[in-house]
Amino acid sequence: MIKYLGSKRRLVPALGEPGHTIVELAEERGAELIVVGTREPGVVARLLGQSVSSSVARQAHCDVLIVH
Repeated sequence: MIKYLGSKRRLVPALGEPGHTIVELAEERGAELIVVGTREPGVVARLLGQSVSSSVARQAHCDVLIVH
């Protein structure tokens, strides 16, 4: 579906804390939307902030679509 909307997507290997790195790369590229998946972390992981999708949603300055 995304390719029909004329969107550009690219795989970019990167090192670092995943949530922060995803947001940083999106900002560098002027992204309007970040799409991330989730695997429903347990209650403890969620309370400790170990969910990448939650981290991205909190830090991003653009829209974030979390896919279950």
